[in-house]
Amino acid sequence: MNSKQKEKYDALFQASIDVMLEKGFERTTISEIAKKAGVANGTFYLYFKNKNDLIPAISEYIIRNLLKNIKENTQYAKNIWGILEQVIEQTFIVTKHYKELILLIYSSLAYDHSFDKWEIAYNSYYDWLENELKNALQRGEINGRVNRNIVKMIINSLELAAENYYFTTNEREENETKLKEDVYYYIRNAIK
Repeated sequence: MNSKQKEKYDALFQASIDVMLEKGFERTTISEIAKKAGVANGTFYLYFKNKNDLIPAISEYIIRNLLKNIKENTQYAKNIWGILEQVIEQTFIVTKHYKELILLIYSSLAYDHSFDKWEIAYNSYYDWLENELKNALQRGEINGRVNRNIVKMIINSLELAAENYYFTTNEREENETKLKEDVYYYIRNAIK
């Protein structure tokens, strides 16, 4: 993709997010997205097959940003426990930051049934965490088994805790720091 194409893609991508957050997935039209992006309707179809294609793209965008934040904040971690602390912290930060987008994704998954595409978007995150856990296993920091299912359970537990905190009234009722400590305790004991 050359710079002009990237510019149009980015404009369409951002416009789609803006319009969907305002109107919801179902009521958003391609023409509204194109108009907001300042491009012709047909330009949309050069980058996306249909409106449903936006949801995996948005999911991938959020996951890519989460993994980028995690990697930046774990590069100097001395062991798996420092990495785990940052994975938890960054999961909470990204969930809070993208709360409305994540809710939009969940609501639109019902229309598109794109859970498989969502799962594909997670592959690089799964690979990274699985590699970190295998390295920790080799260093003797953890015992037991490390495989894709364990990695998915860890990530799902983290995201469930963060989403439950930010998407419900728990945000006002629970202490965020205490919840993060509980998540850390739970995962640490699961992989110790």
